[in-house]
Amino acid sequence: MINLKRIEIKNYRCFKSVTLDFGVENFFIGENNTGKSSLLKLLDSLYKNKYLNFKDTYLSDYSLEDLQYDISKPVEFLYYFTRPIDKGKEKNFFEYIELKNIDKYIYPLITKFATVSLDHENIVLFEIDYIYYEDSLKIKYIKIKEFIKPNFLSNKNIYNDIASLTKILNSEDHIILFDKEVNYKHDHNDKTIRKNYEDITLFFLNFSNLSLSFDILINLYSLNINKKDEKVGDLVERLHTQRSFPRNIHTKYLAPLRPIFKDYYSLKELQNNKDLLFLLQLRKKKNILNEINSFFSKTGMLKEIKLEHESSRLISELISLQYENILKKGLKISISGTGVSQIIPILYELYNAHNDKIFIEQPEVHLHPKAQAELGEIFANYLFKNNLKKYLLRDQLFIETHSLHILDRLRFLIKKKLNEKEHKEDVGVSIFYLENKVNEVIVNTISINSSGKFNGNMENFFKFFIDESINNLEI
Repeated sequence: MINLKRIEIKNYRCFKSVTLDFGVENFFIGENNTGKSSLLKLLDSLYKNKYLNFKDTYLSDYSLEDLQYDISKPVEFLYYFTRPIDKGKEKNFFEYIELKNIDKYIYPLITKFATVSLDHENIVLFEIDYIYYEDSLKIKYIKIKEFIKPNFLSNKNIYNDIASLTKILNSEDHIILFDKEVNYKHDHNDKTIRKNYEDITLFFLNFSNLSLSFDILINLYSLNINKKDEKVGDLVERLHTQRSFPRNIHTKYLAPLRPIFKDYYSLKELQNNKDLLFLLQLRKKKNILNEINSFFSKTGMLKEIKLEHESSRLISELISLQYENILKKGLKISISGTGVSQIIPILYELYNAHNDKIFIEQPEVHLHPKAQAELGEIFANYLFKNNLKKYLLRDQLFIETHSLHILDRLRFLIKKKLNEKEHKEDVGVSIFYLENKVNEVIVNTISINSSGKFNGNMENFFKFFIDESINNLEI
């Protein structure tokens, strides 16, 4: 399991500089327009990204200028993550990304990428230049440098910052593994058989302009390690080398406004709508449906929801959504409260073991405070499902919310389950409270310990939630 431990962000959106330390469950709270959803979408993009131009992610929807805090400086990300190795142990890794753009292509491009070497001893830096040729983006130039034993990951509990990494990357203590221009005019129909390292490398590099795949960088680096000792077959095998930050992670992003359910759906309609496809799976996963109905029963929202298979003369297969309350059965879902359709996708993903990372915006939308508190109980059970001491090997949640009801129920259950053991350590919950200051947004990090208490700078956090309630006591 790959888990994000920390990220340092520079010059992104409304953030001049911010550092976030993650746990199992990570809550983003604060005023409107403080960049909460921008942070969630950034993290989701980093997990999903396969390309040097962030194609098919949130970051590719905006020009670089839209993403920059200061348009005169690049956007930078330095993030640390762990991945398991032998016998339940884990190892630290990092990736650094610099984003710029070029003339005629206004969208963000990875112009520098640094990571740990394949032997985990050194730092490898990739410098990439691009050209816009024949109405498409091409790689123009790649340089690969390896910095020898910089001790950047020498202590697993200490994270260096971008300034420290930049100092290393600007030093002369490196070797150049690769330094070539790419033939972006290359004829990709060339079928010549490659017989040596130089031919294979140049062919691979020229051919890479078909995709701008992130793996181009890692494969190229792998090709250039011990190249004199390699056979052609070994070189070809190295083309399958992947990043330390793999992309086979299953993520799910739940936007703040989920679809409002209709009473009937055709099978084709569900199959072609990625936001509703889960309803087909829910019909088969009775255990998840039972958990969802348990939530509804505890909150009093309804007694039971059913997905029925029906047929008609016009449509061979229909799925109907019905519910039952304390008075009637077979009620149409369209006359239930909006909160029903808003919470079901969230509950499904939380109970679905398929996902490694889940991003949720405003799970409390259209929910009564009682239901919000019950959702906090589900988050608590999610936290407890494995041994807390090994939470870094588990799934992660990233949640934007304005609900203190969720957090208070979570804290209460942490205290109830763990306080009797007299533990006082962090339990893997991080709360990021964002607030507007002069010309930028700052982030206060708050954690929850095993007695359910908040740790961190609480002054403005409490003002955000408590002041209005105190004023109301005077009425």
